Amino acid sequence: MDAIIAADKAKPRFHGEILGLFIPSSWDALPPDYRLNCGNYETLPYDRAGQFNLTAALPPQFAATEKAGFRAGAVACDGRVIAANWAYSFHGSCAGELIISRKESRYFAADVAADRVKTIEVGGRQAVYVEPVLPGGFDSSCSELGASSYIAIPEPFGVTLIEVNNVPTKELSDLGRIVGEATKQ
Repeated sequence: MDAIIAADKAKPRFHGEILGLFIPSSWDALPPDYRLNCGNYETLPYDRAGQFNLTAALPPQFAATEKAGFRAGAVACDGRVIAANWAYSFHGSCAGELIISRKESRYFAADVAADRVKTIEVGGRQAVYVEPVLPGGFDSSCSELGASSYIAIPEPFGVTLIEVNNVPTKELSDLGRIVGEATKQ
């Protein structure tokens, strides 16, 4: 496992734009014009999410959960709603987690090898897929290492981001389809 991760870390990192979404290799590498200057963040009830709301029936192995330090609900910056976030635990062959964020920003940070960033279709929509580092994906290990993956769907307002850790490939594909269909315009 350590050798696989070390080999991946030695590869050139993705840093750039794909499908109109910018993916910096770290938050520190995010260009200044993408940065949001916010004096006060506030978490609000979901009924205040507006255009960021999401109505999708997720499979039963995903249960809404609270995550320490995570803003679940509508998120306001200086009184203006800019995002909505949901956290779920995954109960399957491995214990995992799912975060869904719908936000006005058109970026997300991922320290990822360039060859792991792909374009795919989910629920009839174009999306960016950041593959897991492990060969065979999540199905090959219940380890925390190398088990993160993303599906990012460009939106007129920004992005819908699906982030998983230790969720099998099939369930991630199903999530992409469900969320893609639920967010079609």
